Amino acid sequence: MHDLTWLVLAGGRGKRMKSSVPKVQHRLGGKPILNHILDALSSLEAKRKVVVLGYKEKSVRDILPSGIEVIVQQIQGGTAHAVREAERALADFEGDCLVLNGDLPLLTPQTIEEFVSFHRERKNVASLLTTYTEDFKEAPVVIRSPEGDIGKIVKSEAGLNSSDENETKEVAVGGYCFQATFFFWALGQIKPHSDKEEEDLNDCLGILKERGHQIESFVVSDQRETIDINTRVDLAKAEGILRDRTVNSLMLGGVTIMDPGSTSIDAAVTIEPDTVIYPFTTILGETKIGKDCVIGPQTFLLNAEVGAGATIYASFVNDSKVEAGDSIGPFANIISKKPIL
Repeated sequence: MHDLTWLVLAGGRGKRMKSSVPKVQHRLGGKPILNHILDALSSLEAKRKVVVLGYKEKSVRDILPSGIEVIVQQIQGGTAHAVREAERALADFEGDCLVLNGDLPLLTPQTIEEFVSFHRERKNVASLLTTYTEDFKEAPVVIRSPEGDIGKIVKSEAGLNSSDENETKEVAVGGYCFQATFFFWALGQIKPHSDKEEEDLNDCLGILKERGHQIESFVVSDQRETIDINTRVDLAKAEGILRDRTVNSLMLGGVTIMDPGSTSIDAAVTIEPDTVIYPFTTILGETKIGKDCVIGPQTFLLNAEVGAGATIYASFVNDSKVEAGDSIGPFANIISKKPIL
């Protein structure tokens, strides 16, 4: 089996976020957007693990886990330009290159592993991650030939012409797997798009296809996994999806959540079975709750440690430990292990 290198493209500013904070540093489910995709990749065996940074790269470096190589994109020149910056560091690599956009926080480890396996089993020179969606105005659109092969990738719905047919509304979502040797060659053939002087990674697919190489798409069946974060609206939508994932996982693990719709729980929170969470409760950070607890209603926990059998009612607990069997509230305010009356 070929070696694998993965690259995450996280150099963009994210202008539509209307923020001085780099897009990938905005928080989702208790941690930065970028860290979600890095966590999803952590179980994948890879020879090299590379993140391409750009806008305020020194700030973004601070959120990276150990063991990550950083390449800096000095000019915001598009996705292909970002990979070309990394190519210099990967000049001798001959395996498979997995490339993912850093603003895809909801992709699951299972989907990523299945994508890589598909690429290898099919012996594709290039594989493209896609999904089906009704709303594809700004997404790159996949146009297929009458035989069903990928014909071309159109930058957005606005670029379609009358001869293009996309009855299935298939779109590219910012994930690729390439055989490295062909990939690096194709990168060298890309020219900037005249409208923004940016080099688009999707152009690699067209270049390779013109040379007769096999290119196929791997379709993500759950479109929610492919949401990319471009605006605060996207961020809120992703937050809702991630919250649903988290509370459903907890309930399937034996936790009772009386009203999931009014309960917000970060992804890193752990709760043991037979604990009951009442409505209008928010549990954030790395809070740990033991078994047989009663939390809420109207309770806020941040980085708290709650022992088994404790009860917390209508209270605020931040960076503090509640001992097993304790009863807190109503209206207690405990910050940094010190109760505030």
